[in-house]
Amino acid sequence: MIVTTIDIGTNSVRMLAANCSEQGLSPIMEDVKITRIGEGLTRTGSLTDEAIARTIEVVEIFVKNGRELGSEKFKIIGTAALRTASNGTLVSRIIKDRLRMDLEIISGEKEAELVLLGLPAGLRPEPGESMAAIDIGGGSSELICIMDSFRELKSINIGCVKLSDEYPFLRETCTAEQIGEVRVYVRSALEHSIEPRKIFNGCPDRTVALGGTATTAVLVTKKMNIYVPEKIHGSFLSLIEIETLIDILREMPVTERCREYVLNVRRGDVFLSGLIILSEAMRFLGSPEITVSHHGILHGAAVDCIKGKNEK
Repeated sequence: MIVTTIDIGTNSVRMLAANCSEQGLSPIMEDVKITRIGEGLTRTGSLTDEAIARTIEVVEIFVKNGRELGSEKFKIIGTAALRTASNGTLVSRIIKDRLRMDLEIISGEKEAELVLLGLPAGLRPEPGESMAAIDIGGGSSELICIMDSFRELKSINIGCVKLSDEYPFLRETCTAEQIGEVRVYVRSALEHSIEPRKIFNGCPDRTVALGGTATTAVLVTKKMNIYVPEKIHGSFLSLIEIETLIDILREMPVTERCREYVLNVRRGDVFLSGLIILSEAMRFLGSPEITVSHHGILHGAAVDCIKGKNEK
């Protein structure tokens, strides 16, 4: 069965069409477009007509692509921006009217569950191994801690777009002191979410990072010109590499960051804030290194879609 999943995130809309069977997922097509539906949300509490329009346009294209590929089932989900905006349900109504499809605006906890469900076997903890996972989004970040049969999943109200909106200087050159101010804010949010040292009795054996910040960091640090999922997935990044990149980027205005690292401007202006969240999460967990996963919430949504079908 071919399934198409679409994730409307705060910064981007992503799509996965995959052949789903008992053996697992076999991707047929993947795509991402940065539409930033959460533009201005931190300031106004609502989504703009322009941001909604450009996001719906991309969703329509992705649905068309899925239909052309022969998808038998679709699952469209919305995350942080849609669940916090005062007019988030408007997007659901538009999608229902235009596409005759349901948009599921999921909770932060459900988002974390789908992230975990989407991790492939190779990145899941082995028996007796502990693991943490951090998925940095535009409006929220999901933190997962697993130790034997125990697991804790939390959604934290910090994301790369939201953080850049709250600290606009992150979009320009900034000082080490300003970066330190942001670190304190991020660390406080992490500390109020979970207590990893009580779970792991130290630090996790493995830490996995998901989302655009982590995958872009691999592209930049490994000097890759093209995003190739097979080369990104399973890559390692050290805390030292992340901190070095933060020091380089903070001395560049956004235009230079985008030009130097060939970044979309809507990725380039939130990349630094995402890296700060990532570095503080690694310090918080006591992890000197992360494994980067290309797989994530879209893959989890596809598995969840098939699981729901089989349970009916």
